[in-house]
This record gives sequence, structure tokens and C-alpha cells, in this order.
Amino acid sequence: MLSRGDGSGLELLQKAVRFDPTLREAVMESLKSAEGTPLESNAILLRIDLLKQEGKLNEVMNALIQVYEGFPEMRQKVVTEIMGLLQKIEVTPENYRDILKIILEERRNRVIVEFVEKLVKNYPGVAKDIITLLDEYFGEEYPTPLRLLKAKLLKIYGKKDEVVRELREIYGKAPDSAGTILELLDVDSPESARLFIDCNIQIGNYDEAFKGLSLLGHDDSVAYLQELIRYSDRVEYRKELIKIYAVMGHWDRVLEIGESIVEQDERDRALLYLAGKDIHVDYNVLQEVKEEILRERIKDAESLEEKYKYALKLGDEELISEVLKELPEEKRVREAARFEIKNGRYLVALKLLNGLEKDADVLKMMEVCASRLGMKRLLREIRTSLTQSGEVAFKEDRYKGGWKMIQPLPGR
Repeated sequence: MLSRGDGSGLELLQKAVRFDPTLREAVMESLKSAEGTPLESNAILLRIDLLKQEGKLNEVMNALIQVYEGFPEMRQKVVTEIMGLLQKIEVTPENYRDILKIILEERRNRVIVEFVEKLVKNYPGVAKDIITLLDEYFGEEYPTPLRLLKAKLLKIYGKKDEVVRELREIYGKAPDSAGTILELLDVDSPESARLFIDCNIQIGNYDEAFKGLSLLGHDDSVAYLQELIRYSDRVEYRKELIKIYAVMGHWDRVLEIGESIVEQDERDRALLYLAGKDIHVDYNVLQEVKEEILRERIKDAESLEEKYKYALKLGDEELISEVLKELPEEKRVREAARFEIKNGRYLVALKLLNGLEKDADVLKMMEVCASRLGMKRLLREIRTSLTQSGEVAFKEDRYKGGWKMIQPLPGR
């Protein structure tokens, strides 16, 4: 009867089940004959009722999905039941896709968030696939709650950079989400630190924002400190600002801001002294501050040569050795010899220089070594070579105990 589209067949099957509930399985089997007929949707609904009576909720969900996908005119009738079943069935990696697609289709944002969060809590491995589904549905037009959800999924999936990009996008469109963003944000990169600071400034948590500066370069730090100073009178912000300006070599700014600090400590006074203010400072503190500035400049150096220059000024032999190892072979030997000369180890320097091509720079360093070691014959040979090449030579300045360049030697 069902295969012929006779509706009375459904009525007979319903009566049979009411009379004898044990016939449910046989009736559900009979309902399959309605497939492809005008009675198919009603047959599925009857099957859903019978499955509910047997407590087979996962099968009920599958049947509801079948109606939703196959009979658009009945969607509103079954979608409420689908939503109601979500908290009652076990959602797994095997069955979640069809359910999620329906929730996405209905644009029920709160339900989407709750459904996905529950799913990934039990099955974190599905995060990547869910992101793909979300992107298919929302593209670039994510509502804020769902972009936050995407950020959570990216975090589970281990995509740190993408998490920060999504959170930055959210902050740009909804700065009132700053608190929620901070809950999701791992501060371990300059970009994440900038977002961390922005969010904390947004919610008025200036001291927390200040902590984020440690991951930023000096230009960014200066900009944020200037912003913090506009919002707060905390003296720590000004102290940090003059320290950074000192590292950057902006001594006029050090002087201007440093003098505005009412309660100056010895470190502040040392910075003001270095900026040119004629004041008494503690020598030991001054040396500490100078060392800190040099170490910061070494960290910021854009080239090995610049890093080496500051390492030499610092006089840290271990650090100098580390930098030298990074230089090309010829440059490394040349600079190592220069360092040995600076420290009075002339014989060591001379041995290093002997292996290099004898250009003017090498000859001048050899001249210093030969003079200090009393190697008169070698010194004459070096000075002859320098004179013939038209280079300026060195001679000892006995009054100062150092070395200075002189004009061409006699006979040149």
C-alpha cells in the first residue's frame, strides 16, 4: 500500500503499533517501502515517533537530519526538535558534521558556540575540520562570537600566529571584547604583546599593559609608554621611558623627561649625567647603567659589526668571543687580533695577523705589535711597506702611553 502512495497504509501501521508495541521494528521496516513516494516524509516522521518510543535518540537525530535535508518545506517543523536533541545525544567525530551544518544553516550563533565547544572538549582533533566548515559558511563576515570561537579552535589546533591575527581582527571591530581576548591570548611574540597592551589599556589595566613592553622593540615601547603616561601618572613609566631613550641615544629626551621626575634615584641621576647634566653621581651606579645600555644596544644591533662594536666597548670577553664566532673567517681573525691588541696581548695578535693578507689595516696593527714587542727589524719592514703604499703610519705617543696616526714618515 505504501509503495503505491496509499496514505491509509500509514494509519494501519500506527494502529498496529498502538495495539502491539512489540511490532515497532516490523513497522519501521515496512515504512521503507514509502521511499520515493509522496508518503516518504510522513513515513519518516512516523519512524521518528517510533524511534523516540524506543529511546533510540541518535537514530532519531539521523532521521530528523534526513527530513531537514530532503524536504525543505518541513525544515521549520524539525529544526526545533534537532536543537532540543543536541543536549541529549552523544555527538562524535563520526556524526557531528551533518548536525553542525544544520546549525550553521540556521545561523544560531549561541547554539553553534555551545555545540562546538562541547565537541572539541571531548574531541580536540576535529578543530581543524570545524574551522574549514566555519570558513565555508562565514568567509570574511564572521560575527564576533563566532570569530572568537574560531580563535579558540585555532589555539587548540596550535596555530599561534593565526590566533593573534583573528583576535586582532576582533579587537579592531569590537574593542569591548578586550577582556575575552585576553583570556585567549598567549603573550609570546611582539604581535601578541601589542594586542595584550592594547586590550589592557582598553580596560584601564595600565600596570598589566606595562608588563607587555618586555617583548617589544624600543620604537613600539616608546609609543606605548607615551600613551600610558597620558592615562596615568605612575613614575615607573617615565623611568622606563628615559632608560629606553638612553639606549636609543636620544639624550635630549632623557634630559627633558628625566628632569621632570621629582623623586630621582641614583639610576635616574646616572642617566641625566650621561645626557650631559653636570651633577654628582655614584660611580658604581654609573658603570652599571652604562653596561646595561651597552647590553641593550647589543641586543638591538642590526649587524654583526655593530654588535661587535658595542661588545668591545663593554669589554665582555665571553660575549666578544661569541660575536667573533659569527663573523666570516677573515673578518673574525682580523677583529680577534684587534681585540688582543686592545688588551695588550701583542704576541697573540701578531700570530693572528701573520695569517692574513697584508693590507694597510693589517700592517698598521702589526706595526703596533712589533713596536710594543721591541721587534725593531720587523717594525722597519712594516713601516717601509706602509710608506711605499702611501699609508699613514702609527708611532707611540709616549706622553699619553697610547697610539696616534702621524703624517707620512720621513723619507716618504
